[in-house]
Amino acid sequence: MTLKSEINICMITDNNYVIPTAVAMTSAICNKSSDSVYHFYLLINDVSADDLRRLSVLRRKDVKIDFIEVDASKYDKINVKTHVPKSAALKFDIPNTIKTDKVLYIDGDIIVCQDLEELYAIDLEDKIVGGVRDMVGELKQHFNQTVGCEKYFNSGVLLLDLKKMRDQNCSDLLIAAKMEHPQWKCMDQDAFNYVLNSKTKWIGVENNSMLALYQGCDYKIEEINDFYNVRYKSYEQLIKNSKIIHMAGKAAQRPWKVSNGTFGELWDSYYKQSPYKDIVLQRGVYCASKKKERLAAKIKKYTLFGFIPLFTIEEK
Repeated sequence: MTLKSEINICMITDNNYVIPTAVAMTSAICNKSSDSVYHFYLLINDVSADDLRRLSVLRRKDVKIDFIEVDASKYDKINVKTHVPKSAALKFDIPNTIKTDKVLYIDGDIIVCQDLEELYAIDLEDKIVGGVRDMVGELKQHFNQTVGCEKYFNSGVLLLDLKKMRDQNCSDLLIAAKMEHPQWKCMDQDAFNYVLNSKTKWIGVENNSMLALYQGCDYKIEEINDFYNVRYKSYEQLIKNSKIIHMAGKAAQRPWKVSNGTFGELWDSYYKQSPYKDIVLQRGVYCASKKKERLAAKIKKYTLFGFIPLFTIEEK
């Protein structure tokens, strides 16, 4: 059997977000075609030796993993007015950190449901980025108006032409855009849209299904169809067709934080196959009222980059 060309995948994590990242990787590996080769480039910051050992277990003949240590201190001069840490700006430097010509960037709060070859093979033609429009970002939060564009993509899943990004000095342009617009709410997403929106190929919603956001805004499937120019008969059909489910939305609803989290059963099914299956997650229960939102007491709390609350864990 002849193996296909490598699918380069970039992810970013630190010691606190490593479990969701590992589960995302596990879901991708579980659903990959037998003749696909995945090459993960993990940009890591303060990841322990034990976590590196666990992540390394995912390696096999058709799954390569490169650990790339990164330092977020170079972005200390970026002034942000958001809860998202400066470390998210590491995404700006992907073209200089990863020397391939093309990469699929994915956030850690995703579930890969199908093989990624079709998504990776999308021809960007003369464009630099392949992205999915952010329905909530446009219609509710008006991020497109903030950066001055008609359409606006979510940066949780991006197909990137790194060669063109290097040739056009995009990393410096992204950093400069962020530094010049400290009022932007989104740490990296606004900058990516500001710099690359006109160089974007708009790809299908199934490549970055932000179903929790749609449901949180009570969007009917007909509204989703109109926005993305698709024809799904139900949410269930969209879920079934989704290559990547992105659990964007309220942090308190993430499945590693609460037992009734968004896509909890599906996430748990991959968690139980991940390198962290021996770790017991002590999770609370999500309540709609913010006053009632709380995790189990007397359990150590973990945060992403020291800012974003994620989950609590306790080993057996």
